[in-house]
Amino acid sequence: MEQYQAPSYGDGTAPISGATLTRFHIGPIPVRIELPFFLVAVLLGLTGRQSVMLLLGWTVAVFISVLVHELGHAVVGRLYGSPTSIVLHAMGGLTFRNGGRYPSVREDILISLAGSVTQIVLLGIPAYVITHNNPMLFFTSYGWYVFLWDLMWVSLGWGIINLLPILPLDGGNIAITLLRRTRIDEPDRVARLLSVVTALGLAIWLYSAIGWMGALWALFFAVWNVVPLTKRGI
Repeated sequence: MEQYQAPSYGDGTAPISGATLTRFHIGPIPVRIELPFFLVAVLLGLTGRQSVMLLLGWTVAVFISVLVHELGHAVVGRLYGSPTSIVLHAMGGLTFRNGGRYPSVREDILISLAGSVTQIVLLGIPAYVITHNNPMLFFTSYGWYVFLWDLMWVSLGWGIINLLPILPLDGGNIAITLLRRTRIDEPDRVARLLSVVTALGLAIWLYSAIGWMGALWALFFAVWNVVPLTKRGI
């Protein structure tokens, strides 16, 4: 979860693309969805899906999984005294802290971990159990089987990938938080170098797993970290 104030909208979320598709509340937590979120989800799902319905199922699985991930951040953030809000955008999701008490280092790490843990426990593991213990589902309800398989893949895959030490993902935020508590010179620079190397490795793996769109998605994070490294003082 990004730990900064972002009051550009009334709900506390900052504009990413500015192309707001819809907004709603889940309990006290405002949620805003930008159109590029669904566009990227569709592009990522084009490979290997033979029908519009299967592509729609993939897109719904991505939406549910990413939203649950961000809700994990938002709920734990609120438990630690910070009002939170969520935006889903082209590169995934962000949970914003809107005032309140600033979390301690321990709380900050737990908030960062909460997204992936929630996503894996509530969605990834149950979907895995259902798809691997009900082989007849493939024959009796192929559409539901593919949907649950996609939900499993996204929830476990994104949950784990998001814990990699890549800024601005949760694992990157945890890494930079821990590095700043060491005696390493220039911890921010080290965190960004680590992010670049990890993102490049991820891009290679995603290219082999889901194709060029996945690789481009990972390369974005590599470039995002390279740019600050070229600036003086970073």
